[in-house]
Amino acid sequence: TGPLLVGLHLVAAVLDRWRQRQASMTPVRQTAGAVAAMLVATLVNPWGVRLPWHNITAVVDMSQAHLRQGIVEWQPTFAGPVASDLTLLAFIASLAWSIVVLWVARRRASLYEVLVVLALTALALQARRHLAVYAVVVPPWLALQTVLSLSTAWQQAVRWRLILRTLSLVAMVMLSLWLSLDVWRGLFYERFGPPRQRGAAFSTIDHPTAAIETFQSVGRPLPLFNNVAAGSHLLWVDGGRTTPFIDGRLLSATDFREYRTLLGSPRRFAAAAESRGWRSVLLSLQPFAPVALFRALYEQPQWHLLSFDAAGALFVRADHHADRVDAPAAPIDLSRPLSAPATPAPGRDGFWQRCDPQPLAARGALLLRLGFANAARADLARALQRCSARWQVGLQLSTALLDLGRASDALPLVERALREDIGRAEAWTNLGRIHASTGNWQEAVACWQHALEVIPPDPAAARYLRQAPAPTAP
Repeated sequence: TGPLLVGLHLVAAVLDRWRQRQASMTPVRQTAGAVAAMLVATLVNPWGVRLPWHNITAVVDMSQAHLRQGIVEWQPTFAGPVASDLTLLAFIASLAWSIVVLWVARRRASLYEVLVVLALTALALQARRHLAVYAVVVPPWLALQTVLSLSTAWQQAVRWRLILRTLSLVAMVMLSLWLSLDVWRGLFYERFGPPRQRGAAFSTIDHPTAAIETFQSVGRPLPLFNNVAAGSHLLWVDGGRTTPFIDGRLLSATDFREYRTLLGSPRRFAAAAESRGWRSVLLSLQPFAPVALFRALYEQPQWHLLSFDAAGALFVRADHHADRVDAPAAPIDLSRPLSAPATPAPGRDGFWQRCDPQPLAARGALLLRLGFANAARADLARALQRCSARWQVGLQLSTALLDLGRASDALPLVERALREDIGRAEAWTNLGRIHASTGNWQEAVACWQHALEVIPPDPAAARYLRQAPAPTAP
């Protein structure tokens, strides 16, 4: 980011000199020297020139849509509903504000400032993670330019200039406090992103802590295959005693390409597991679970599932498991309800703190994605019992009930979800499934078509539409 921003300054200096016909080359030379110094500084690392080149190849890889689907930080900015997300609404308002300010301040603002605003805006439009960088640079600059523009128009109105400066400062402080409160109450991550927990320790919902503890207790069966997030946490927790197959540093582009191939192809993974002799598979399941690989391992008798929760899973070769006298007595069976990870005592919502249905809701949602509807139903029902106001959990429970053929039990949950959010695509998809269960295909097709028209659409609706019988002539 540093060379990029200084490079924009160099571009602006060159263009300014060309427009103004300046004789001196000092600003351009100084800026070019700064760009060169920053590029040289990127080489001061244990890998030398390989690390900058690795970053360039990673950026190229990030342009591939199938890879971005598995990285939460690179999700599209507008992947989720806009109307219910205050952060996205504020971002849209700032975009409209920036258009006005850039036009009004076109003669006052430097070309460098304009280029930085445009660059950060482009990044913020590309991925949600860039909103943080955008928020600390662009809105303050917009507020400053707004005050300067109005102060120029009202040069004699000293009182107005003071009021505008005060209002700009108060608005920025109030926005920061509101976002902080939004995160503290749990609403920020409830609207998008993986589940989170408050506190200073590791979030047990995000990191496969239980799976790593089981891995250590059964003797660290090596060689090990793992996904990226599990490898990173294993490095930290295990103190470097175990070398993961891959971790978040992604030090080898070749290994990363092979890893992506194995993660997406259970057939190739099985062949690689036999040739390399992998004895265990450690998987992080948040925020995107490798569903195909998990299902393939679970269905193969040579692999035993010894640890499973909302954050991670551990599979161990059956022969290694049988040799351990201190190993769990039997593999985990996901076809039936699992024991509750916490007592689902009823909770209530308050202004400062909302009822938290985790980790039951997170494990239930994960089981639903993995295709274990009965176990998911039990966890989601417990989570809804604890936090009855969580209609989103009820909507997920309706999906599990529909998968189990219990459409009548799912109907009130879907109706409640539509009362809370009429634009929820998943609710319209489930309502279509309920109509289809009664043979009302005309209403079912209409619901599924509506689920594809809202933003964001539900991909499952397209699948049900393809499976619907063709309409008969009257």
